[in-house]
Amino acid sequence: MNLTLKLSLALLTVVAVAARPIAQQSAPTTCSPAVGARLTAQLTAQLTPWLDDRAASHGFSGVVAVGCHGQIVYSGAYGKANRATGEANTIGTAFNLGSMNKMWTAIAVAELVERGKIDVNAPVGKYLPDLTNATIRDQVLVRHLLTHTSGLGSYFMRGFLRDRVATKTAAEYLPFFIEDAPAFTPGERMQYSNAGFALLGAIVERVSGVPYFDFIKANVLDRAKMTHASFADVRTPVSGMAVSYGVPPGGTAASDMRDQLEAHGGPAGGAYATAADLIAFGSALRDGAFVGAPIVQEFTTGKVAMGPDVKYAYGFGEGHLNGWRHIGHNGGAPGVGTEFLSFPEHDIDIVVLTNIDMPAATQAIGRAARIVTGQDLPFAPPAGGAAFSPAPLGPDGWPASEMGQRAARFMAALSAGGATYQQFIETEMVPSRDRTAAQRAAGAADLKERFGTLTMTRVVAQTNDSVEVLVSSEKQGPVKLIFDFESAPPHRIAQVDMKPGGLGEL
Repeated sequence: MNLTLKLSLALLTVVAVAARPIAQQSAPTTCSPAVGARLTAQLTAQLTPWLDDRAASHGFSGVVAVGCHGQIVYSGAYGKANRATGEANTIGTAFNLGSMNKMWTAIAVAELVERGKIDVNAPVGKYLPDLTNATIRDQVLVRHLLTHTSGLGSYFMRGFLRDRVATKTAAEYLPFFIEDAPAFTPGERMQYSNAGFALLGAIVERVSGVPYFDFIKANVLDRAKMTHASFADVRTPVSGMAVSYGVPPGGTAASDMRDQLEAHGGPAGGAYATAADLIAFGSALRDGAFVGAPIVQEFTTGKVAMGPDVKYAYGFGEGHLNGWRHIGHNGGAPGVGTEFLSFPEHDIDIVVLTNIDMPAATQAIGRAARIVTGQDLPFAPPAGGAAFSPAPLGPDGWPASEMGQRAARFMAALSAGGATYQQFIETEMVPSRDRTAAQRAAGAADLKERFGTLTMTRVVAQTNDSVEVLVSSEKQGPVKLIFDFESAPPHRIAQVDMKPGGLGEL
């Protein structure tokens, strides 16, 4: 499930294929050998040629696997795991998961909920009473963290990526965000938050009495028999571990992106696993290896709307395709694109892991899902229809569209600060319900303190109501800016997300 629906629409092209669903809604819970054989045949006939073509043009580097009752019935591996050594990707290669391992943190919380140790409706302060930020301590609930409705942002601040911070406990993430005020009243709306999941990791740690990483190893990875999953050090790849490759800001050719990734993964993402590990995870979730069915249902049932028939639950996304309920999560970072799509009632899992930028994984999961279910994912263009066509770039490098030029003016106003920035907020941005234009403009000084001078380097994606760009930050390195606009005139800027390192959105 892709959790960045607006951006994916501009990137995804799903070719219509003649396919019928592998199973009907009345199919038994257990994926039978006959269904597995049909999966193998149809995916081999319809997905393999497409992957072959994509890989030949360097548009896909990674693995695709489909599981039936916990057994891999289709797989393909393409490209290089390590271009320096020439090591090829195989079905046994471990890939950086990006945000996908938020599901592991959610399961850790679910286990403690089932034991009566955590209440999702309790405030964070019940478990971390020593927090000095009273708003987070008293007003943010555990379920706000699980659903990205806490108002917290990212921990990729204050030099976290620049200094290559390597944490040994979840609590070590807190100094990078815990004194920040939530961007809105907790529970008011959704804003994707890596900091929120880091805080969940700290709660797991405090409640269980053991370091987060040890808890995950014993209670998630070992229980599911995920034998190759780990929080590996991205700086020192070993054989069997994929190096991430992407096009850096201002560049034209893909290069090693390890210096733009976290030193190693944590509660919010960045762990490593193989396709078989993820198939095992899906099977273990269905089989009750972690928690009982009622808790699984609670944690995987959508709570916050994200797009057409897609909602975010507690660390999982949930949606429906052709009557098939699906759950899962994706992940994205520089040189990382991953997708996990599980159909619990059909006992089928689809895994895509790539060591190149996100579009390759998004395209592959869309193709595979349509072959399996007979219907496009909701963020795909309609079969036979035209995909969104982005506006051409103007001489300033920004999209020549009305919204692209408004984004350019935002950057100029932000740099000018003061009255210029306040006037821009008043005339070209949607008013805030809890802050005046003057209060919002005052935040420009804090942004300059954190990031220094910002210089736009290239446009990454456009849709009908968003523009995404990479900018160069004087103090924090690469930063992703995501502009969301009103869908109706005058198309003012509704929100601007800043993601240091290009991380945190996926």
